[in-house]
Amino acid sequence: MEDDFSVEKPRIARLTGPNYRPWSVQVRRLLIGQSLWNVVSLGVETTTVEPGSTGGSAAQSSGDGSDPKGLGPSSDRTEVKDAKASTIIMSLCAQGALQHILLLGTAREQWEALKALYAPLGI
Repeated sequence: MEDDFSVEKPRIARLTGPNYRPWSVQVRRLLIGQSLWNVVSLGVETTTVEPGSTGGSAAQSSGDGSDPKGLGPSSDRTEVKDAKASTIIMSLCAQGALQHILLLGTAREQWEALKALYAPLGI
């Protein structure tokens, strides 16, 4: 018989509002485990063409102004990872919470909106 050491799928209750604190801790840990937390906490790194360039080189615009080695966008803050994080966040929201974030563009915007809406409840 073969040993199965796979991680069990997390059982996280959908966000309804009053359960924000335990929900946010669990979802944050899930996103960290999936290597998606950086895109939620720091936002998506985008590349922009520098003015006057012929389009061959791109400059990084990460929002925080940091690109310590000049290596371009890091692989942990891409639009694909943002979409994955956003999908996880939305899938773990009840309908009432989902309506507040459905049309927001990024996982970071969604996370911040939920935090602003439900964290002050202090429950």
